[in-house]
Amino acid sequence: MTALGLMLTSCMPERTDREEVGVVDGVPFYRLRVERLADMNIPRSAHNLMVVGDQLVAIGGHTTGFIPVASAEWFDGTAWQTVDMTYPHDGGFATALSDGTILVGGGSGESFGIGQSWGVETYHPDTHVFEPRGILNRKRAYPSALTMPGDTVFVAGNWYAEDDLEYYTTGGGAAFVKSLSEHRCRPYMFQCSEHNFLIYSATDTRGEHRTQTVDRRIGEAFSVPLLAEWKPSVVSGNYHPDDMAIGAYTYLVPCERRADRQAGILRLSGEDFTLLETDHPLPMTAPDGTGIKYGGLLLTDRPRRHAYLVGVDEKRRLYLADIHYDAALDGGKAQVALLQTAPLPADVPIAEPYMCLTPDGNLMLAGGLDMDNFHPMATTCRLRIHPEPEPSRADWPWWLAAILLLGGVLVWSLETRKPAAVEGKKEEEEAESPDMMSRIVALMEKEELFRKKDLRLADLAERLGTNTTYISATINGQTGKSFPDFVTGYRIRYARELMQSHPEMRLSDVSEECGFTSERSFFRNFKASTGQTPSEWKEAAIGQK
Repeated sequence: MTALGLMLTSCMPERTDREEVGVVDGVPFYRLRVERLADMNIPRSAHNLMVVGDQLVAIGGHTTGFIPVASAEWFDGTAWQTVDMTYPHDGGFATALSDGTILVGGGSGESFGIGQSWGVETYHPDTHVFEPRGILNRKRAYPSALTMPGDTVFVAGNWYAEDDLEYYTTGGGAAFVKSLSEHRCRPYMFQCSEHNFLIYSATDTRGEHRTQTVDRRIGEAFSVPLLAEWKPSVVSGNYHPDDMAIGAYTYLVPCERRADRQAGILRLSGEDFTLLETDHPLPMTAPDGTGIKYGGLLLTDRPRRHAYLVGVDEKRRLYLADIHYDAALDGGKAQVALLQTAPLPADVPIAEPYMCLTPDGNLMLAGGLDMDNFHPMATTCRLRIHPEPEPSRADWPWWLAAILLLGGVLVWSLETRKPAAVEGKKEEEEAESPDMMSRIVALMEKEELFRKKDLRLADLAERLGTNTTYISATINGQTGKSFPDFVTGYRIRYARELMQSHPEMRLSDVSEECGFTSERSFFRNFKASTGQTPSEWKEAAIGQK
C-alpha cells in the first residue's frame, strides 16, 4: 500500500462492531442489516439460486399463478439479465461441474407442481447460454444431485412418484444405478469417501417423515439411532451439498428434536452421525419473547469457519444462527450467536426465502414465497453479515480529495526518510491481512492444498499473485504459526478425520493421503500435536463410538 493509500484509509469513517440487541440464555443477539437491491425480472420460487464464478444466478422455478418458467437470470451487480432455457425446471436440480458449467435437470412437468420432467441441460456462465443435454433415466420432480469425481452426477429423489438412484454424464447420458431402501423427496446426498456417498431424507415422496434409514451408493443401507431422536429438517429447494460442507467428507445438517422441536445441528463425518456440540443451545425465542422457527437452509462459510442457519418469527424478522464451528473441529464446542433483522416489509419473502452465500461472506436473498405457491416474489436483498468495502475515493467531495492528496504527499515525503527497519515493520504489519488470510484458508480447505507433499510457500504465493514474504507474514500474524506448522495442522486434522471415518485405512495410507513426506514424519508430528501416536489416538476414537 502506498503512503497516499495509508493516508486515505486513516481518514475514512471508523467501522462499528456488531450492535447487540439482547441476550437469551447466554446467547447474544446482534442486529443484521438488510440492503434492498434490484428485483429480479420475474417472480420466482422453487428455483436454484447459486454463485457461479463471480455471478449470482437464479435458474428456473415457477412464477405467478404457479406456472413453470423456462428462463434463468443473472445479476450483474446493478440489474438482473434474463436468459432463455431449453426446458422449465420447477423444482429441478442444479449442480456444478469441474469445467465451471452447471448441469440442470428435472422438475415438475406441468403447472401447479403437477407431474415430473426429465430434460437435462447445461448453463455456460461465460456466454450465458443453456445447451440441451438429453434426458434423465426417470422423470423426476424435486430431486437432488451430487457431482462425484470425474463429473459423474448422481441423482435421487422424486415427488409423488417412484424413486431410485441413477447417474448422468454429459458424454454418456443417464443410467439406472440401484434401487433404494426408501423413496425420498429432495434427499440429502453427501460424499463420505472418495468413491462413496450417503442418501437420506426428512420426508418420503409425499412429504411424510421417514425413519432413520440411510442408503449408500456402494454397500447396504444402515440405521442411525440418533435420527430417531433428532430428525433432519426438510431440505430447502435451494440445497446444494457443498453449501453445507465444513471439511473433507464432513457436513453440518439442520435438525430438530422430535420430542420438543428444539433446533440442533447434525454433524456428518464420513458415515458417522453425531450432534454438533455448541456452547449454548440454539435459542428458540428472541430477546422480546417472540418464538423463532428455523428452516432447512444452512450455509457454511468455510474460509471463515462459520455456518448460518436461517430462521423467522411472526413479526417478520429474519434470523441467522451464527455458528462458529472452528473449536468443534478440534473436539471443542461451537460458539453460537444470533443475527436478527428489523421487521421486514411485506414484499420480502420470509416464509420460504431463497438464499446463497457470496464469496465476501454475506448472504443474498432472491425470490421465494411469503403466502403460497401462486404468489412468488422477485425481491432481492443482501444480508450484510460483514462490513461493506471501503468507500471509493470517487464518492468523496473534490475538496476533501484535494486535502487528502496534499496530506498524502506530505506523508510520502516523511515516509521516504524513515529508516529501513521502520519501513520493513510497516510492510510486515500490512502483510497481516485478514482478507489474504481468508484466501489462504480457502486454498487449504476448499482445494485441500495441504495434501500436496512438496507444498512450498512459493506455491501459495504463485496461486495468490503475491510474494512469499507477504504470505509468511500473514500466516504468522493471523495464526502465530510458521508456514510449516500451519500446513502440518491441516494435515493432522485431516488425518484424524480419516482415521475416525475410515478406521479400516492403514496408517501408511493415511499418511500418504494427508500429504506427509513419510510415515516417520507423520508419526512424529502427530505425537507432537496430540500427545498420542496415531495408533493410540485411533484406538481411543474408535472406542468412543
